[in-house]
Amino acid sequence: METASLNIRTSNESLTRVGYGVSLEEGDSCVMDNISFGAGQYSATLWEGSSAEVTVTPDDRVRVKSLKPGNSYYKLTDWRGTSVLLEVYSCASYTLTSDFLSIDSERDQVTHIALKYGEGGWKLLANAYDERFIDLLAVHTMGNVKENCDSLQINAAKNAVAGKTDIVLIDKAGNVAVIHLWIR
Repeated sequence: METASLNIRTSNESLTRVGYGVSLEEGDSCVMDNISFGAGQYSATLWEGSSAEVTVTPDDRVRVKSLKPGNSYYKLTDWRGTSVLLEVYSCASYTLTSDFLSIDSERDQVTHIALKYGEGGWKLLANAYDERFIDLLAVHTMGNVKENCDSLQINAAKNAVAGKTDIVLIDKAGNVAVIHLWIR
Protein backbone atom coordinates (compact mmCIF):
# COMPACT_ATOMS: atom_id res chain seq x y z
CA MET A 1 0.00 0.00 0.00
CA GLU A 2 1.35 3.39 -0.97
CA THR A 3 0.59 6.57 0.93
CA ALA A 4 1.33 10.17 0.20
CA SER A 5 0.99 13.35 2.16
CA LEU A 6 0.93 17.00 1.28
CA ASN A 7 1.80 19.88 3.59
CA ILE A 8 0.67 23.35 2.63
CA ARG A 9 2.02 26.39 4.44
CA THR A 10 0.02 29.56 4.07
CA SER A 11 -0.53 32.89 5.73
CA ASN A 12 -3.85 33.48 3.99
CA GLU A 13 -6.24 34.74 6.67
CA SER A 14 -9.06 32.45 5.56
CA LEU A 15 -6.92 29.43 6.39
CA THR A 16 -5.34 30.70 9.60
CA ARG A 17 -6.91 29.32 12.78
CA VAL A 18 -7.55 31.73 15.60
CA GLY A 19 -9.66 31.61 18.70
CA TYR A 20 -12.20 34.02 20.09
CA GLY A 21 -13.24 34.94 23.59
CA VAL A 22 -15.81 37.21 25.13
CA SER A 23 -16.44 38.19 28.74
CA LEU A 24 -19.93 39.29 29.76
CA GLU A 25 -21.63 40.11 33.02
CA GLU A 26 -24.47 37.79 33.97
CA GLY A 27 -27.56 38.57 31.86
CA ASP A 28 -25.74 40.70 29.27
CA SER A 29 -25.49 39.94 25.56
CA CYS A 30 -23.43 41.07 22.61
CA VAL A 31 -23.08 40.63 18.87
CA MET A 32 -19.62 39.74 17.58
CA ASP A 33 -19.21 41.00 14.04
CA ASN A 34 -15.43 40.57 13.97
CA ILE A 35 -15.48 36.81 13.26
CA SER A 36 -13.28 36.47 10.21
CA PHE A 37 -11.71 33.02 10.05
CA GLY A 38 -12.42 30.50 7.33
CA ALA A 39 -14.87 30.87 4.48
CA GLY A 40 -18.02 32.03 6.26
CA GLN A 41 -21.43 30.42 6.66
CA TYR A 42 -20.60 29.71 10.28
CA SER A 43 -22.35 27.43 12.72
CA ALA A 44 -21.94 27.24 16.49
CA THR A 45 -21.88 23.98 18.44
CA LEU A 46 -21.84 23.79 22.22
CA TRP A 47 -18.74 21.93 23.38
CA GLU A 48 -18.96 22.41 27.16
CA GLY A 49 -20.85 24.50 29.72
CA SER A 50 -24.33 25.92 30.20
CA SER A 51 -23.68 29.54 31.15
CA ALA A 52 -24.19 31.10 27.71
CA GLU A 53 -26.17 30.75 24.53
CA VAL A 54 -24.51 31.32 21.13
CA THR A 55 -26.27 31.65 17.77
CA VAL A 56 -25.10 32.71 14.32
CA THR A 57 -27.12 35.10 12.14
CA PRO A 58 -27.46 34.60 8.36
CA ASP A 59 -24.90 37.39 7.84
CA ASP A 60 -22.30 35.52 10.00
CA ARG A 61 -22.58 37.67 13.10
CA VAL A 62 -22.27 35.71 16.33
CA ARG A 63 -24.82 36.52 19.05
CA VAL A 64 -23.78 35.68 22.60
CA LYS A 65 -26.06 35.81 25.64
CA SER A 66 -24.87 35.25 29.19
CA LEU A 67 -27.40 33.09 31.04
CA LYS A 68 -25.71 32.55 34.40
CA PRO A 69 -22.21 32.74 35.93
CA GLY A 70 -19.75 30.20 34.57
CA ASN A 71 -17.82 29.48 31.40
CA SER A 72 -19.08 27.96 28.17
CA TYR A 73 -17.07 26.75 25.21
CA TYR A 74 -18.40 26.63 21.66
CA LYS A 75 -16.95 25.39 18.40
CA LEU A 76 -17.44 27.80 15.50
CA THR A 77 -17.26 26.01 12.14
CA ASP A 78 -17.27 27.44 8.60
CA TRP A 79 -18.93 25.73 5.62
CA ARG A 80 -15.68 23.89 4.77
CA GLY A 81 -15.40 22.35 8.23
CA THR A 82 -12.64 24.61 9.55
CA SER A 83 -13.31 25.28 13.22
CA VAL A 84 -12.09 27.49 16.07
CA LEU A 85 -12.90 27.74 19.76
CA LEU A 86 -15.15 30.47 21.17
CA GLU A 87 -14.75 30.89 24.92
CA VAL A 88 -17.59 32.68 26.72
CA TYR A 89 -16.96 33.90 30.26
CA SER A 90 -20.20 34.77 32.05
CA CYS A 91 -18.93 36.68 35.04
CA ALA A 92 -20.51 37.05 38.44
CA SER A 93 -20.16 40.51 40.00
CA TYR A 94 -20.06 41.55 43.65
CA THR A 95 -19.13 44.67 45.62
CA LEU A 96 -16.99 44.71 48.77
CA THR A 97 -18.35 47.47 51.06
CA SER A 98 -17.00 46.24 54.40
CA ASP A 99 -14.09 44.15 55.66
CA PHE A 100 -15.89 40.87 54.88
CA LEU A 101 -17.68 39.31 51.90
CA SER A 102 -18.85 35.73 51.38
CA ILE A 103 -19.54 34.58 47.81
CA ASP A 104 -20.46 31.35 46.03
CA SER A 105 -18.80 30.18 42.83
CA GLU A 106 -19.04 27.28 40.45
CA ARG A 107 -15.92 25.56 39.17
CA ASP A 108 -14.41 27.29 36.12
CA GLN A 109 -16.19 30.59 36.83
CA VAL A 110 -14.87 34.15 36.60
CA THR A 111 -15.91 36.54 39.37
CA HIS A 112 -15.28 40.28 39.59
CA ILE A 113 -15.44 42.13 42.90
CA ALA A 114 -15.52 45.93 43.04
CA LEU A 115 -13.36 46.89 46.04
CA LYS A 116 -15.35 49.90 47.35
CA TYR A 117 -14.24 49.42 50.97
CA GLY A 118 -11.08 51.08 52.27
CA GLU A 119 -8.66 53.52 50.70
CA GLY A 120 -7.69 51.71 47.49
CA GLY A 121 -4.28 50.43 46.53
CA TRP A 122 -5.37 46.87 47.41
CA LYS A 123 -2.87 44.00 47.39
CA LEU A 124 -3.09 40.30 48.13
CA LEU A 125 -1.38 39.10 51.27
CA ALA A 126 1.17 36.34 50.62
CA ASN A 127 -0.35 32.86 50.86
CA ALA A 128 -3.72 34.52 51.26
CA TYR A 129 -5.73 31.74 49.59
CA ASP A 130 -5.75 28.01 48.85
CA GLU A 131 -4.48 27.40 45.30
CA ARG A 132 -6.55 24.20 44.94
CA PHE A 133 -9.59 26.41 44.40
CA ILE A 134 -8.26 29.23 42.20
CA ASP A 135 -6.51 29.34 38.80
CA LEU A 136 -6.08 33.12 38.69
CA LEU A 137 -6.38 35.78 41.35
CA ALA A 138 -5.56 39.37 40.35
CA VAL A 139 -6.09 42.82 41.81
CA HIS A 140 -6.62 45.46 39.11
CA THR A 141 -5.82 49.02 40.25
CA MET A 142 -8.79 51.17 39.26
CA GLY A 143 -9.97 48.11 37.32
CA ASN A 144 -13.65 48.88 37.81
CA VAL A 145 -14.14 52.01 35.72
CA LYS A 146 -17.91 52.15 36.31
CA GLU A 147 -17.48 52.09 40.12
CA ASN A 148 -14.20 54.09 40.04
CA CYS A 149 -12.38 51.64 42.31
CA ASP A 150 -9.92 48.74 42.39
CA SER A 151 -11.27 45.33 41.46
CA LEU A 152 -10.45 41.73 42.25
CA GLN A 153 -10.69 39.05 39.57
CA ILE A 154 -11.11 35.44 40.69
CA ASN A 155 -10.95 32.60 38.18
CA ALA A 156 -12.14 29.48 40.00
CA ALA A 157 -10.23 26.36 39.00
CA LYS A 158 -11.90 24.09 36.48
CA ASN A 159 -11.04 21.07 38.61
CA ALA A 160 -11.45 22.73 42.00
CA VAL A 161 -12.63 20.63 44.89
CA ALA A 162 -15.84 21.70 46.61
CA GLY A 163 -15.09 23.73 49.69
CA LYS A 164 -14.03 27.14 50.99
CA THR A 165 -10.96 29.30 50.78
CA ASP A 166 -10.31 32.72 52.26
CA ILE A 167 -8.78 35.51 50.19
CA VAL A 168 -7.08 38.16 52.31
CA LEU A 169 -6.38 41.66 50.99
CA ILE A 170 -4.79 44.78 52.47
CA ASP A 171 -5.14 48.35 51.19
CA LYS A 172 -2.66 51.24 51.25
CA ALA A 173 -4.05 52.45 54.62
CA GLY A 174 -3.62 49.04 56.26
CA ASN A 175 -7.30 48.03 56.12
CA VAL A 176 -7.66 44.27 55.85
CA ALA A 177 -10.54 42.58 54.03
CA VAL A 178 -11.41 38.89 53.88
CA ILE A 179 -13.39 37.26 51.10
CA HIS A 180 -14.80 33.77 51.76
CA LEU A 181 -15.02 31.95 48.44
CA TRP A 182 -17.26 28.88 48.47
CA ILE A 183 -16.82 26.50 45.54
CA ARG A 184 -20.01 24.49 45.01
